[in-house]
Amino acid sequence: MAEAELRGPLPRWWLHSLGVSQRATELAEPVGGDTELLVSAAVLHDVSYAPRLTVNGFPHWTALASTAATVWSHSTTTPSTS
Repeated sequence: MAEAELRGPLPRWWLHSLGVSQRATELAEPVGGDTELLVSAAVLHDVSYAPRLTVNGFPHWTALASTAATVWSHSTTTPSTS
């Protein structure tokens, strides 16, 4: 999705997203993270700036906030009480 939305209209942002996803890949193991989740979040973090996804020329922040909340809810765990 990010490539389809950013590569053509915003090539520099697409390259930036690729760089961020590479860094996420490098950091996932040392920080004990879910590599797939971190890389997905990294590559998608600026997709709301894609011209097709903007509202009146501004990023669709509602969609971005909703996506962030979904990612957060799937990446957190409840501490054990034992």
